[in-house]
Amino acid sequence: MPSSIDLAARLSAVVALQQDVLGAASDAQKVMAIVVTRIAELTGGDGAAVALVDGEDLAIGAIDGVVPYTKDERAPIAGSLAADALMSGDIIRRDDLRIDSAGTQRPIQIAAAMTAPLLRDGLVVGVVETFATTAHSFDDLAAYTLQLLAGMTSGALLVARAFRAKEDSEARYRMLFERNIAGVFRTTRDGRILDCNSAFANALGYTSREDLLSR
Repeated sequence: MPSSIDLAARLSAVVALQQDVLGAASDAQKVMAIVVTRIAELTGGDGAAVALVDGEDLAIGAIDGVVPYTKDERAPIAGSLAADALMSGDIIRRDDLRIDSAGTQRPIQIAAAMTAPLLRDGLVVGVVETFATTAHSFDDLAAYTLQLLAGMTSGALLVARAFRAKEDSEARYRMLFERNIAGVFRTTRDGRILDCNSAFANALGYTSREDLLSR
């Protein structure tokens, strides 16, 4: 069992990471990049990855350190280390692995791994993983820490998704508003024009939208 001091120190480090993640919450890629740079340190591993489910594959979103993936790789879910966590929705710990790619262009050796699911609306949409080059590297505190990190990452990615949806909606609105060949405008109840497109301004004899709104 971890001591109360160890637990407090770990929680403090997770909270500090959470502050960094909140600062990048509008960008899913930045969130994943920040998280992976700290996972290994906080769990006692040598590398980390965040991967999102895309059909029958895992789309690797971010990696750091010793991992069995390459950046932007797509890996089949079937037969992967993440498959059990994706199926069960629970954290999976493997203490005695033998992943050895010596002799390849990217030699790695992995002897232990932990995988925690990322959830959205009750559905498993991805995983966070930590890897170690030494067997039995992860203890109960490391597993608890990874669960906290997975929950934090899930929440941050949900916020990033909402930001992206809002930006896409606003972009579609502006495209419809600004490129419409018909005059489009918004007014207050007393007739003061709040916004309009160029077609509306031109129809009233103004040289530009800005010219009309300035009146």
